[in-house]
Amino acid sequence: MDGSIDTLAALIATAAGVVADTVRRFDIPLLALGLVLHLVADLVRNRGWYGVLRAAGPDYDTLRVRDVEAAAFAGGSVNALVPARAGDLVKLAVVRRRGAPDARMPTLMATLVPETLFEWVVGAALLAWALAAGYLPVDTVADALVGAASHPVTAAVGAAVVVAGGVAAITVMRRWARKLSRDLAAGVAILGHPRAFLTGVVSWQLAGRVVRLAAIACCLSACRLPGGPAAAAVAM
Repeated sequence: MDGSIDTLAALIATAAGVVADTVRRFDIPLLALGLVLHLVADLVRNRGWYGVLRAAGPDYDTLRVRDVEAAAFAGGSVNALVPARAGDLVKLAVVRRRGAPDARMPTLMATLVPETLFEWVVGAALLAWALAAGYLPVDTVADALVGAASHPVTAAVGAAVVVAGGVAAITVMRRWARKLSRDLAAGVAILGHPRAFLTGVVSWQLAGRVVRLAAIACCLSACRLPGGPAAAAVAM
């Protein structure tokens, strides 16, 4: 009996030592600040999607900011666990259930285009900057792509997938274009009003990016890694 107690005490002491050693490796307050800033960045960014939805038509007049925030976080949680952006469907379903019961799903899906347009631009700019600054192994990536393309089987499969996807996309678009044109146009209506798009969408997303940059810098610094603006931008 005494031996079991001693063994348990030794295990507890070992676990406590591991936890204490792990805690010493991190700046806990700075890490907590980084996590809070990540949450704030998402809250700010989601206001951009709210602006897109409100511009999509009268079906969204009763939509509240908290409805959009709840939907975005629900979708983000699913995306963290399920691949292929399945959480986006959850996000759209929650918005429809909570604040826009009469909204058509094609319109909701189309709202994701203006909502992510700025993100695409920023992502491309960050990638170009990282490549130009030498933060990414350009030669390694290029060699891998060339090697894959030179392999006959890989090249044939890739070409077949591209052709099949293109044919399928064209067929579907022709079949449904007329039926969906109005719904899709409503989803991207805000793009027809550049000023509203800049003030109601881009401004929030830009602010969210700035907050996220600070969050990444805090998390890097908390882990004893370089946490300067350049390092945070590369991580972003």
